[in-house]
Amino acid sequence: MAKSPKKRRKRAPKDSLRSLDIRKQKYVAGRLSGKSKKASAIEAGYSESMAENAAAKIESKDVRRAFQQLTRKAVPAAKIVKRLREGLDATWVHQDGKRGEVEEPYYRERREYLILAAKLGGYYIEKRDIEAELKIDDKERSAQRQRILDLLDRVTTAKVEERMRAQVTAAPKPES
Repeated sequence: MAKSPKKRRKRAPKDSLRSLDIRKQKYVAGRLSGKSKKASAIEAGYSESMAENAAAKIESKDVRRAFQQLTRKAVPAAKIVKRLREGLDATWVHQDGKRGEVEEPYYRERREYLILAAKLGGYYIEKRDIEAELKIDDKERSAQRQRILDLLDRVTTAKVEERMRAQVTAAPKPES
């Protein structure tokens, strides 16, 4: 008789906030109460230098996870989507001397909501600068320089030949 596969129990999500150390918990509480990153970090007991770069030094993966979990508890996804839809259709009301009160599309606000919706939906990728250091020795550098010069020479020669062909074909033919 074959054994039935074991059913896996769904584990309750780990409480990310409680898994943080006490200073990080205080930092999160400060941020949630509306304080700046620096003020929250100092109040949580971090040094001035840590507080200056709180986003890079304190907001590690576990802190971001705690923020996400708290946000998901406080604001359901359906409400976020509803507000995004409203923002995409934003209008503004103003007084027009001839027409009275006029409601028109508020394009700047709509654009901001569109960018936010694209980011949340994974359609928008932030531009990032990438720095890399390439070390090339003098021998390789001169070989690359020579290849570039050869390519330029071929391109220049090809353009000259192309112009000459165009002139020859455009020139009037002698009468026989």
